[in-house]
Amino acid sequence: MLRVWKLTGEELVSVSPEELSLLSTARTLKSHLSRLHGFPETLQQLLYDGCLLKDAERLPAPADLQLVLQPSLHKDAQSDELLYAIHHGYTEAVRLLLAADAFNQLTTLQRCEAFVQAADHDVDANRVEIMRLLHRYAHTGDVNPPAYLDGLNGKVPLVRAAQRGQH
Repeated sequence: MLRVWKLTGEELVSVSPEELSLLSTARTLKSHLSRLHGFPETLQQLLYDGCLLKDAERLPAPADLQLVLQPSLHKDAQSDELLYAIHHGYTEAVRLLLAADAFNQLTTLQRCEAFVQAADHDVDANRVEIMRLLHRYAHTGDVNPPAYLDGLNGKVPLVRAAQRGQH
């Protein structure tokens, strides 16, 4: 059995011996964690007994690993990772990427796309929180609402969200 923990003590994943055969390296485990929780692979560091596991390193088993999320990401990857996290509803990943200044790396069209992606899904607590986070970052330093809040197809993303019951 392989278990991965956040530094807060929260267990993120428990991998059975059968699953471990598919997740044989640190890189494949990072990919798995990205799919499950939305953590960008490039932000993840896995520790075993306090030592950093390299991506190509085989996973120890049985073992308890700690996941550490780095605070920054290469600027070129930020926009893609942010849009991916928004699309999949990964609130914590969105929060981390916004804190790493990913919103400012987006083009005007990508900013609009971010709002549309957040608004165009079924209502749940993650989507509502993502809309709030995006709205907060969109208005940082702006007196007037930015033009990209006008959305696509003539509908403001916030109006689209309200029509779907998000508020």
